[in-house]
Amino acid sequence: IFDSDFRHVACGMWHVACGMWHVACGMWHVACGMWHVACGTIEFGPNVHGFDKFFGFLGPNIDFYTHREVVPHFGVPDLFEDTDPIEREGYMTDLITERSVAFIEQQHTKPFFLFVSYNAPHWPFQPPDRRWEARPENRLEGNPQRLREHG
Repeated sequence: IFDSDFRHVACGMWHVACGMWHVACGMWHVACGMWHVACGTIEFGPNVHGFDKFFGFLGPNIDFYTHREVVPHFGVPDLFEDTDPIEREGYMTDLITERSVAFIEQQHTKPFFLFVSYNAPHWPFQPPDRRWEARPENRLEGNPQRLREHG
C-alpha cells in the first residue's frame, strides 16, 4: 500500500492478517529471516504487524556474510533483533536456521507460529563456508566494479 507520494506505508494483507490472526488466537508468533515488506524500513517490520519476536533482515538482497544490503542501499547494515540493529558473525542461512530451531526447542506455555523465510534463492548467490569461491560477480568485498555500481 502506498501513500500519495508513492512511499510504501503498509505491507500486504497476508502479513497483517497473519500476525493479527495469531494475536487473536493467543499464540506466540515469531518471524525469522527475510521480511521483504515495506521497502526495508523497520517502522513496518514484523513487530508492528503482530509478531512477538523478529530475527532477520528487511531488504530483498543481503550479503550472506556481512549481513549488509546489496541493493538498493549497498553496504547498509540490515540485520535486526526485533527493532534493534545487530551484528552477528556467520552465514545468514545458518543464523536463520539456528534461531528458528532455538525458538522451537524453548519451553512454550502456549501454541506458536514460526514464519521462516530464507534468502537463499536471492542474489547474491554466495555458498556457505566458501566465501571466496562464489562467482566473481557475486563477491562484494574487494570488487571495485560492484562497489561503483552499488556504492
